[in-house]
Amino acid sequence: MRFKLVQKKNPQKREEVKFYANAVNVGHKSLDDIARDIAGRSSLTRGDVSNVLYNFIDCLPHYLRDGFSIQLGNFGSMRVTLSSKGSETEKLLRQRRLSHVWSSLLAPN
Repeated sequence: MRFKLVQKKNPQKREEVKFYANAVNVGHKSLDDIARDIAGRSSLTRGDVSNVLYNFIDCLPHYLRDGFSIQLGNFGSMRVTLSSKGSETEKLLRQRRLSHVWSSLLAPN
């Protein structure tokens, strides 16, 4: 993994400066790129692999919405996290709706 060192100040102690590692993004890989790479390592065609990957991606939101966490082996797991502002009553909370809902990928333990 590529990284660069970045010098940052401590927000609580402005005079304190330390170096931190930041990951370097060298580009992106599309699902087609991934399918081509997997097909090259298996007996499946790029089309077969693409079909599985796109169906996998179609299924994920449904599993997450239904309250499941998704275990991805050594890669980690995905789950939905959410937040809301406090409300005096349940009815008011339901009317205001949630402020943030997102899925997060957690690294394996």
